[in-house]
Amino acid sequence: MHKKVNNRGQFLGPLVLLGIAIYLVAGLAVAQILDLTPTEKLVDSMIGTSWAGEAVEMHLEIYLLDNNRLVAKIGEDKPSFGRWFVNNEEITISILLDGGTYGLKGKIKDASMTGMSFQIRGKIWPWEVRKSPSPAPELSIKAGAQVILPTPPTVDPRDFAGEYAAKFPAFEGSAAPLNSASLRCELGANCTLGIGEDIPQIYDKVSLIRRSTYAEAKYALQYAKDHKNKATLEAPYLSKLLSSQANIESCLDLRQAERPLSGNVDMPGRLILCKLDKNPWKEPVLLLMGSILANCGDTFCRYGFLPLFRQKK
Repeated sequence: MHKKVNNRGQFLGPLVLLGIAIYLVAGLAVAQILDLTPTEKLVDSMIGTSWAGEAVEMHLEIYLLDNNRLVAKIGEDKPSFGRWFVNNEEITISILLDGGTYGLKGKIKDASMTGMSFQIRGKIWPWEVRKSPSPAPELSIKAGAQVILPTPPTVDPRDFAGEYAAKFPAFEGSAAPLNSASLRCELGANCTLGIGEDIPQIYDKVSLIRRSTYAEAKYALQYAKDHKNKATLEAPYLSKLLSSQANIESCLDLRQAERPLSGNVDMPGRLILCKLDKNPWKEPVLLLMGSILANCGDTFCRYGFLPLFRQKK
């Protein structure tokens, strides 16, 4: 899990609690909500599945877990952990054993996977597995607390339509004028996000969030609630949220195809916009959540939060 550090005394305005540099939070324009890519859909569909067959002329069983983790058993060996990665319809699997690392590379087709396997400093063998109804008890026991994460609920674009705004302090205990944030989303058209006086920028990839991001968002809110005494000292505007029973209901992933100041592709889950299942405030609200660049502290972990309230027309 995340390493804890004491982050008190840092710059604690929402621009830092959101964990976003200036060039990431200034502006947002959205043409449409994108679906997950074919590879992302395939990965999500394979999480929690079990497979059985043969590799290296021995019986092979595989249980695919979330976050690219797996549990596998080859022959008479004890179950071991490993990793799996998918690119298009190709899968790469690494299984950690006492005698070395077994690697499997192959193709995914319907309810089967086939390919070639190799052992470091060993021979190359064909392998094949087919989907099985449930994992073997040994694999389930080995997986233990490696819980399969829940699938994010379907997003209704109407939940994010409207004009939203908020004012917040730039620093903890600051007497300076409040910063402002505004969000305007038109159904089926675009969203525009502005924070302070930052230079506007375009986010042209707005999509459904992945399963792992959804779980991290829910974890981040619960973490802040568990540390609410200190968290509300740093961010008093979150006191109602952190004292409530509200949880994350649905989210959108806000990304840029290319970040103009770096030329790099924006990573999934860096900045997300979420709807709550219960509203602790009187006004309708959306929760803007940005990645925290530091490790988990004694207040927040993974994401910081900025509530944005619907404005009356």
